[in-house]
Amino acid sequence: MLEIISILQNFQKKKTTKGSDKPSSFTLKKNVIYEEARKNANNAVQEGVAYIEQYRIVIEALKAQEVSQSRRLEELSLFTEQENSVRNILDQFPPLFEELSRRRAETVNDTSATLESHSIERQRSRRRLIKNATMRIEADYEHQRVVTDASALIKHYKALLLS
Repeated sequence: MLEIISILQNFQKKKTTKGSDKPSSFTLKKNVIYEEARKNANNAVQEGVAYIEQYRIVIEALKAQEVSQSRRLEELSLFTEQENSVRNILDQFPPLFEELSRRRAETVNDTSATLESHSIERQRSRRRLIKNATMRIEADYEHQRVVTDASALIKHYKALLLS
């Protein structure tokens, strides 16, 4: 009987060792998920490296297009030199500018005084113009009525002659 029990125990051991040799479905699923996660991580790392390389190239291109600060300062100094030379020229002619501004002010004041002194004459002239224009319009209306009446009279005579 002992022998039978030992055989059964051996059989049970073999059965349990056989089961432990084969991985369970959970272990297989776990391994598949881990492998997929590793692949995704590797893809993400490769995409990130490619992205960083791409923008590193863009940044290098932008840096190549950059103008140095010393060049900007040189350009600025050229502008200040030009501005200083123009100011020197203008400083040599202040009497000219003062004379021009004085003459201009006098001209404006004279013109304003002339307009104010002739305001009555302007009003009279305006009234004459309005009166003449009104008379011409009325004369044109009268001429139009005469032409219309003459046309009607001619039509009437034609009708009499034809009848």
